[in-house]
Amino acid sequence: MTEKISEIDGWLCNNQIPLMWLVCSQVEGAAVEVGCWKGRATVAFLANIPRGQFSLHCVDTFFGSEEHQDSLKGASTRADFEKNLKEKGLLEHVNIIQQESAKAAKEFEDNSLDLVFIDAAHDYENVKLDILSWLPKLKPDGLMMGHDYPDPDDPNGGFEGLFASVNDHVRDSEAFCDFGYVWGLWGAKKSAK
Repeated sequence: MTEKISEIDGWLCNNQIPLMWLVCSQVEGAAVEVGCWKGRATVAFLANIPRGQFSLHCVDTFFGSEEHQDSLKGASTRADFEKNLKEKGLLEHVNIIQQESAKAAKEFEDNSLDLVFIDAAHDYENVKLDILSWLPKLKPDGLMMGHDYPDPDDPNGGFEGLFASVNDHVRDSEAFCDFGYVWGLWGAKKSAK
């Protein structure tokens, strides 16, 4: 299945896909993916998870974040996203919310989500906005995780804004506990207080 997921345009690496399966296999309830691009991570979320174990809400404008807008030239990725999920028989298992992240978060009740996965814009302020917008929606002990967290020992790590924002608003925040990262994925549980 990893090979089939790798055929979808996106940046989730092959070694991250089984880790996503492992994490998602532990989640029951409601999950949100913020930043879906063309569905690579979405398929990774759902590929090996029993149907009905959790509901997945996919939040994206489908016009790319700032770093992709030049290459997209105003085109939407939604048709590619839907095509990729349909080909894998997964389209009917997601709720697509075509909206900016912070606006979409307002549609969810506080303490209603078991998992939030953030992989949208990678600059400091947008990552902060995503984290702080979805934090109240996450249940106590719910998991927030994201993509592209650079290894601090890698001099070529990149995504300095994302790294600093995740550190400031998740790793070093009392709102979260049990922070960890591996292979570019970061995650933490929302504190139960």
